[in-house]
Amino acid sequence: MRIIIILFIITLVSCGKKDKINHYLPDPITQQELLDNGFYKYSYVDTVLKEDLYKYSYDFTYAYTHTRIDSIVNGDGIHDTIKLLIRRDIYSNVKPEKNEKGEIFPTHLCNFYGKDTIKREVNTGYLKDDLKGRIITYLFVNDSLEYKSIIVENFDKKNKEITDFTTKTKIIRYYDSLKIPIKPLLVKDISTMDHPTVYLIGNLKARIRYSNKNPFYESSINYIDNDNYTIHNILGSYYSGMKWYPVK
Repeated sequence: MRIIIILFIITLVSCGKKDKINHYLPDPITQQELLDNGFYKYSYVDTVLKEDLYKYSYDFTYAYTHTRIDSIVNGDGIHDTIKLLIRRDIYSNVKPEKNEKGEIFPTHLCNFYGKDTIKREVNTGYLKDDLKGRIITYLFVNDSLEYKSIIVENFDKKNKEITDFTTKTKIIRYYDSLKIPIKPLLVKDISTMDHPTVYLIGNLKARIRYSNKNPFYESSINYIDNDNYTIHNILGSYYSGMKWYPVK
């Protein structure tokens, strides 16, 4: 059995600048723009054997099998193989913290499982008071923007800084006010006439998950596969205090 080698390179850029980006616009954005607007950067590299790609979930495999991947020929002359080098850069408005091993990751915001009630209280306080309940995440794979996510936990109607996407009417009204074309799309088992969650905004499709009963919403765009309406597990993947191993 071959071993999948995973090399982590964790880097970050301190956040101290005021964010002037409107993240609700569908247009792609560059890594430099995010850095200039105070986003934290977290990076790591995977080295994966090509024949082991089948072990990975769709979300990761799609990135591995496209032209953005750098192939590395490596072998001893007898058991030559091809390895794929995958670099992921996560840009987030969430500040870094150290885990129990001293490794730097985005602040732990979910999946505490009751182990550390003090840390949970502090970190959820940071989410509520500093981030105003909003988590913004951009994922670049080998320098190409792949995915954007805006998650708003416990939307506060009194907070005018955060856009209200808790109903279809409010979503459409927001883009109409910016004179950006928006059209609800019907997608079987995902987006219905009564509760549309897929929209054509400008020339890109966005998935906006919301509830008329709960003060929560999540807006996402897949820039690489714009017909893929899957909501990535952003909170569990990047904000649960765990290493970012690909799902097998």
